[in-house]
Amino acid sequence: MNIKGFLSTTLLTMTSAAFICGCGNANYDGPDAEVSIVTDASTEEVSVENSSDEAFNNAYPDVTYEILDAYDVSFDSEPNFSIYEISFADLADIYGKEDCYVYVGASWCPSCQGFAPEIFEALNEKGISIYYVNNDKYERTQYTIDPATNSCFAEQYEEDYERCLDVLGRENFEDYIIVSEDGTEYDTGSQRIFLPTLMHLTYDGFETYDGIGLLATEKELDESEHIDAVADISDFVSHEPIYASAQIVKNPNRCNIK
Repeated sequence: MNIKGFLSTTLLTMTSAAFICGCGNANYDGPDAEVSIVTDASTEEVSVENSSDEAFNNAYPDVTYEILDAYDVSFDSEPNFSIYEISFADLADIYGKEDCYVYVGASWCPSCQGFAPEIFEALNEKGISIYYVNNDKYERTQYTIDPATNSCFAEQYEEDYERCLDVLGRENFEDYIIVSEDGTEYDTGSQRIFLPTLMHLTYDGFETYDGIGLLATEKELDESEHIDAVADISDFVSHEPIYASAQIVKNPNRCNIK
């Protein structure tokens, strides 16, 4: 059994919340590190040897520095949070199973570039990690307008993305309307997770941060606007998320297990 399966089984059998104690992401000791699991019912330590950092990274890679570089975001010291890359398929799979934050974006997206400094600073101040669906790698369904039939069609159908919409509930997303150069609107018949999107997933559903429209611009915010924006996002990411078992090995001191 791999470490993710082992930890998931262990956690499901616990009768109380578990808190994972250990070193942080910045000084993680690697796959041979031992992790102590302490429950309310017992102080017995359970050692997890060879916890397989490689296996974790194959599932949810830690892409913190890669993404910060892509968005040209830096801090005066070591980042106090981590960014874990997931796909649309992963997002569908964890929905309803974790209390976590998810950011859907792309480095090529001007709106994402405008939003990134504020969201990453807020997460850094809170010490809260986030899942990142990288639209540079994991694409949404692409549509093409057909002038001959005055309609549009899915030129590149992305099954994982469409399944993600189904799982999260298409009614929770806006209909996707394409506007041609002459202003003609074409209804794709589908919905869209627009970029950027910041979501808080819970066990019962999810909510979307609604302040992105004010921040996701190419205009650089002045100092007061930046401070206000970070404070507003901090209110949204207002509590420590509860991640699935795979997360606890990589970032143990900031992940509470329910």
